[in-house]
Amino acid sequence: DGMPMGVLEALSCGLPCLVTEGASLAKKIEAAGAGWNGGNSAESIASALREAVENRGNFERISAEALRLSEEYSWDNAAKTAVKHYRECLKER
Repeated sequence: DGMPMGVLEALSCGLPCLVTEGASLAKKIEAAGAGWNGGNSAESIASALREAVENRGNFERISAEALRLSEEYSWDNAAKTAVKHYRECLKER
């Protein structure tokens, strides 16, 4: 997926996500503390799963970060960004 809608839906419900490198949001999820980047190998995915289980006590904080990250991709924010870019293009003409 260019923009993984299932992952965005999960984040918007406050669900921390464990994703692989194939997900375009993997690095953002990891950087935001909204879940785990499982890499691409079976070993790295297993390691990320273990880390998720070990960090289950931090679920509330990770969940809040998941929700916050999802807001960056809301339709409202996307529309505001598009309008901003359109206005910049119009100024150039």
